[in-house]
Amino acid sequence: MKPVERFFRKYFLSMVGIIVLFLLLNVVLFFSVLIWAWQTSETPDLSMSEICDRITLDGTGHLTAAGELAEMLEEHHAWAMVLDDIGTVIFQSRLPEELPRRYTAADVAKFSRWYLGDYPVYVQEHPQGLLVVGGEKGSQAKYYFSVSESYARKLLVGLAAVFLTNIIVVVLLIWKNTRHVEKAVTPILRGIETVSSGQSVSLPERGELAEINRQLNRAGAFIAKKDSARADWISGISHDVRT
Repeated sequence: MKPVERFFRKYFLSMVGIIVLFLLLNVVLFFSVLIWAWQTSETPDLSMSEICDRITLDGTGHLTAAGELAEMLEEHHAWAMVLDDIGTVIFQSRLPEELPRRYTAADVAKFSRWYLGDYPVYVQEHPQGLLVVGGEKGSQAKYYFSVSESYARKLLVGLAAVFLTNIIVVVLLIWKNTRHVEKAVTPILRGIETVSSGQSVSLPERGELAEINRQLNRAGAFIAKKDSARADWISGISHDVRT
């Protein structure tokens, strides 16, 4: 392999390597941001099971809070209530005043997935009904969506195809740019090799590197003229010596 071809092959491979490193760096940064956001964000550590176990029936058949349920809810700026089978609140602890004390099945279906009066809520089955635990307004973001399995598969395949297409396009652009640079620089490199051997060159003086080609042509002509003059001088000296 000629030095010029070896140079441009290394140049192309180095550009591809840079793109691969760039993609790997972005993947690392993406997961680093996810981990950083997860570790530095405030996440609720309330246990629904623990709250459920603390709400029990007393001797009169009414629900009561066992242990330090109120203090635990206050510490996390949360509240709790238990609904019976017809949607009536039969137990409450720190329940906001603006919230109703009776709910329909439609109301339960709505706040189970979303919010109850802008309060993020979570539900769990209780022996006496439905346990509802709510957090502070603006403390949690709840999203719910569902898609068909076929759509999910096609979406993943499409995203993978887009990613691979981008990689291929980038590699092709690098290759095209490398070929463009190679066409412009190869004559110059070969001209330098020719001039270094003492011969003149005649490079086309056009394009982006026309000035370099012009200067190289002058250098080649100057070296050739100088070599010719030196040869004539040596020839003359030899003739004088022989005479």
